[in-house]
Amino acid sequence: MRQPDMEIEADRPECRDASVPPRRLERRQSPRFPASGSCRVSVYDGVEQRKGTGVLRDVSTEGIGIRTNLRCLPGMTIQVLTGSEIVLGEVRHCTPNDVGTFDVGVLILSVLSDVS
Repeated sequence: MRQPDMEIEADRPECRDASVPPRRLERRQSPRFPASGSCRVSVYDGVEQRKGTGVLRDVSTEGIGIRTNLRCLPGMTIQVLTGSEIVLGEVRHCTPNDVGTFDVGVLILSVLSDVS
């Protein structure tokens, strides 16, 4: 089973000093790179499919980060359609943000290229 992508430094015993705010430690296998561009998003929860829009935020060889109007749950199947690719993946996390949408981390399961 894969470990979560991030851990909070304050969870480690040697970092419990309350005067120091916790920092996130990077646990990803591959580096992320900034990305941009609009995308269409579909999520499937096993019962129904919902469609929405999104914006690419970052990409790595294992995953992508998007900002979307769809609330997702970890484990949901997600499809992200960019201008030339369809990414099929699994939602790893979904966090509400300060602009009323959601920041979603996606584990890439497969990619179809040149679909424009």
